[in-house]
Amino acid sequence: MQRRVNVVGKVIFIVFLILLSLIPFYLMQQYVQSILEGQNTLTNLTSKSLDYISGLAKSLQSQSLGQEPLNINKNYLLCSNSIKSAPITLALGLLLLLLLDTIKSTQLSLTNYIVVTIGLILFYLVEIVLANYVRFEFAYLLPAIVLSLLLLIYLSGSMKSIITSILYSIGLLAIYALSFYLIGYVDNILMYGVIGLVVIFIAIIGMTRKN
Repeated sequence: MQRRVNVVGKVIFIVFLILLSLIPFYLMQQYVQSILEGQNTLTNLTSKSLDYISGLAKSLQSQSLGQEPLNINKNYLLCSNSIKSAPITLALGLLLLLLLDTIKSTQLSLTNYIVVTIGLILFYLVEIVLANYVRFEFAYLLPAIVLSLLLLIYLSGSMKSIITSILYSIGLLAIYALSFYLIGYVDNILMYGVIGLVVIFIAIIGMTRKN
C-alpha cells in the first residue's frame, strides 16, 4: 500500500514538473520563431544580386573545404520542431526513470527527479546554441549523448546500481533517437505525441494498479 502511495505521489510530481517545463519550452519556441522571422525579413530586404554573390562565395568556400554550407534557417526550423515535441520527450524520460525506480526499488528522491528534469530542459538550450555553428544533426546528437553520460554518472550513485543507470541512459538515447527521426516531419510530431501519451497512460495504469 505504501509503495502505491509513493508511486502515485511521484506521478503527480512528474505531472507538475512537466507542466512547469512548458514555461521554458514556450520561451525557447518564441526565441527560435523570432530568429526565423528576423531571417525571413532580412532575406526579403536583400537584393537578388547580393544573394547570388553571397551564395556563390559560400559555395566556393564550402567546396574548397569539402563541406556543405551551413543552413541556419533549416537548423532553426528543425529546432522549432524539436521543441514542439519536447514536453512528450520530457514526459517519456521521466516516466522511464519512474519505471526503473519502481521496478528496481531504488527509492529516488524528488530532488533526483528535479535534477533530471533540469538536465532534459538544458538539452534544448544547448541544441539551440549549437544550431548556430554546426549542422542540426550534430547540434541534436552531441548534447543527447553528453546528457545521457552525465545522467548515467549522476544516477549511478542515487540508484546505487550502475546497471540500472546504464539502462536508463540507453532508454533515454532511444527516446531521443525516436524524436530525432520524427522531428523532420511536422505531421509525425503529432503521431509521436499521441503514441507517447498512450505509452505514458498505460505505464501509469500498470504502476498504480492495485496488486
